[in-house]
Amino acid sequence: MKELKLERGNEKTVLPQLKAWKHGEAAQELKSFQRDIGIKETDFKSLRASFITHLLLAGVPPTIVKEIVGHADLKTTNDHYVRLSGSDLKGATNPIDIDLSQNIGDVIDMTTFRA
Repeated sequence: MKELKLERGNEKTVLPQLKAWKHGEAAQELKSFQRDIGIKETDFKSLRASFITHLLLAGVPPTIVKEIVGHADLKTTNDHYVRLSGSDLKGATNPIDIDLSQNIGDVIDMTTFRA
């Protein structure tokens, strides 16, 4: 996709805007495009979910993602994507500050635990 974006220069879109996309044939065009460039075929739902998840993991706020993808309610974005992506938990354990350069056995005496 990055290569395609570079090739298209200043154009606003990466993929070509085909008339067939506006006439209910988008799924067939997508699969044909994926076959032509040699990538695994997928559907729009998976592609959309991947796009949303990547935005969230990149730190784009859910309110902005909601607007980009056209969700009517922020609850949809939060319930279906923020929670599943784990982006709301990203960095949550950073304050613990465990020195991982140490052998974990030196930090916690594992012989005191019994099954």
